[in-house]
Amino acid sequence: GTEEIYFASFYLDVDGGIEVTASHNPMDYNGMKLVGRDALPISGDSGLNDIRDLAEKLVSPFEQAADLSTLDVKTINSKKMDYSFHWGEQDIPEIITTSEAASSTEKSPLEELPNKALYHQQSILDPYVEHLLTYIDLTKLNSLKLVVNAGNGAAGHVIDAIEAQFKSANVPVEFIKVHHEADGSFPNGIPNPLL
Repeated sequence: GTEEIYFASFYLDVDGGIEVTASHNPMDYNGMKLVGRDALPISGDSGLNDIRDLAEKLVSPFEQAADLSTLDVKTINSKKMDYSFHWGEQDIPEIITTSEAASSTEKSPLEELPNKALYHQQSILDPYVEHLLTYIDLTKLNSLKLVVNAGNGAAGHVIDAIEAQFKSANVPVEFIKVHHEADGSFPNGIPNPLL
């Protein structure tokens, strides 16, 4: 969830993070929550406008080349469009077919970066749960039964990890899990804590 990207942004000592989320909006919405180093918000005066400008440079040539602005998803899928980004003038990608891209010898700005991984997948679940548990003294917990609503599974994996930590420490807490399995159709209500 969003709180995990906040944690990861300072725990991993990265420049920023992106959470793909509809937040508490209805299920047909989607968006991105952006944070900078140490989970600081990104706003218009701290980089958001620069991101918008770059996105507009990337999207505009794509729409022009593929004329996707008038196509719906079913049409795109039925045409089996096969396009790749090709870096053109001023580091703005042009859209070319995959076969044209295979014959291209031009390097993208990303290929000119030093030899290091551009993508690295890492789970922060264990350190995140360890961090959460620093806020309580497990030895002082009495026998408890907790009803935990995972919001159609959005927090289910974190609840499972906390429960496992409690069990390994012999903490006498029983979790009664409600709406625990991930289900993006939100049959038990949208994950909006304000409702």
